[in-house]
Amino acid sequence: VTTVLDDVEANYNVDKNRIYLTGTSMGGMGSWSTAAANPDRFAAILASAGVYPDARYTFPVGIIAPAFDGDVKKIVTPEAEWKSAMEAYAKALKDMPIRVFHSKADATSSVEYTEYMETCMKNVGASNCTFTYFENVAHGESYQMILEQYPDAITWLLSQHK
Repeated sequence: VTTVLDDVEANYNVDKNRIYLTGTSMGGMGSWSTAAANPDRFAAILASAGVYPDARYTFPVGIIAPAFDGDVKKIVTPEAEWKSAMEAYAKALKDMPIRVFHSKADATSSVEYTEYMETCMKNVGASNCTFTYFENVAHGESYQMILEQYPDAITWLLSQHK
């Protein structure tokens, strides 16, 4: 992400005070990790249905979809590792404006990780971080739900600046 952003900044007129990260599922995870690694580069995060990967997958050569049922190996991230990573994210991002959405019914990306991230952000005294939980929304529908029920989220995002 940062390599692409470097290129965009070098070749286009970019307001470096208004660069945002947003994503859902793995994109939400990427938003958190990218911002935590570069906290001074981004103005805000809007993420849904993903904070930290609970598992990693290895695939046979040529297979790119997790739906493949052959020699795919799932390696579950140890709890101490993901908790430590989230605590580090919180320290790095405590001053960044962040809005997070997740469904309690998400069967793909457990809301447990988002709830723990919320605790971490509270523990570091983050004051501009909001967590919103949906009750019965499927994993793939969370971003659409944001647009339908929280249309101000995009306006909020675009109003943030460093």
